[in-house]
Amino acid sequence: MGKNNNNAPRLDKVFGYASFLGFVLTAIQLVFFFIAYFKKTEENSSLETILITTVIAIVLVNITLVFYALYLTRKHESIINSLKFHEDQIRQEEKKVEHLNKTLEDSSKLMHSLNHEFRYLFDKFYSAMFEGDNSDSSVQKMKSDFLQFLQFFVSNIRSYYNMLTKDNCSVYISIITETFGERFKIKTYYRDPNSYVLRHACDQRIPEYLHSDFTPFKSILNTTPETIYYCNDCKNAIFSDWYDGWNKHYNACISVPIRIAIDDSDEHSYIGFITVDNFKGGFETIQAQEPLKAYADLLYNLFALYDDYCEIA
Repeated sequence: MGKNNNNAPRLDKVFGYASFLGFVLTAIQLVFFFIAYFKKTEENSSLETILITTVIAIVLVNITLVFYALYLTRKHESIINSLKFHEDQIRQEEKKVEHLNKTLEDSSKLMHSLNHEFRYLFDKFYSAMFEGDNSDSSVQKMKSDFLQFLQFFVSNIRSYYNMLTKDNCSVYISIITETFGERFKIKTYYRDPNSYVLRHACDQRIPEYLHSDFTPFKSILNTTPETIYYCNDCKNAIFSDWYDGWNKHYNACISVPIRIAIDDSDEHSYIGFITVDNFKGGFETIQAQEPLKAYADLLYNLFALYDDYCEIA
């Protein structure tokens, strides 16, 4: 079967224009006929007058019908174009719903996978603490398992946000190393393997920095702390980073604190932060924010467990 050619002229338009052209030519001929008729010197008969009057009436009706037909044709085209526009909108919305469903499915699988691996690591840490095996080989093995879990953790979160934002994301964990009143020293603790290659040199050059040097941490740790910070266009916002060349690596980010409430009060104990960044953004949605809060809670439990093990070991 042949393919439809959208660029080919539509037959209804061709026929419509041909009819209009035929009407114009007929009208011109009638005009010449009328001129010739009214130039006759002899008195016109009443039959001829009736005939001419009838022809004029028919022509006027024809003119009205032609222009009304053209109006209806334009209106029909407008309705068709409007329907096509709405159909395109429906298809776009269907794609969005399909993407959100896929995101929800991947988020559920990711959370299950992370909790499964965390439970496995949790059992290993508690077994080691209760058994009292503090040999160097055992301690090194547990630390290695801890770092392997972090790699698994950030890599899977990166995959999720890559899919969610349709962009290449970076994920990293930062920890608070020292506190001076309301000032905090921050260190980048762990990066996903992809961004590690590109940014590790920056981390080595500036191993620690103040929380006020990075807008997300400053916003979260200010006098009225926020539970989350995100920016979809950092270049055009009031934004600062401890690394001057930050805009070569990202233009949007989202940060969540790794923390726990102190005795059910409004105060919190902070360990650090988990941050995701990319160039395109897409961090304003619930699908972007709520999972990251859940991952931060998981990290708090992990770091608390690791600190307990290191104290005993």
